[in-house]
Amino acid sequence: MGGVSPFGQKRKLRTLVEITAVPEPYVFVNGGLRGLQVKLAPDDLVRASNAVTVAIVA
Repeated sequence: MGGVSPFGQKRKLRTLVEITAVPEPYVFVNGGLRGLQVKLAPDDLVRASNAVTVAIVA
């Protein structure tokens, strides 16, 4: 699966976080540079990226 980093973009994009990821202790996302992975709590990801939590997985 691919995706676009929620950080480091020239243009602000809407960020979606799968609702089932929220109770997890942490998630990894791209930090805006090739090879830079950021480990953070899902709530921190939502807050830092102004994300919306949604049910994506069926």
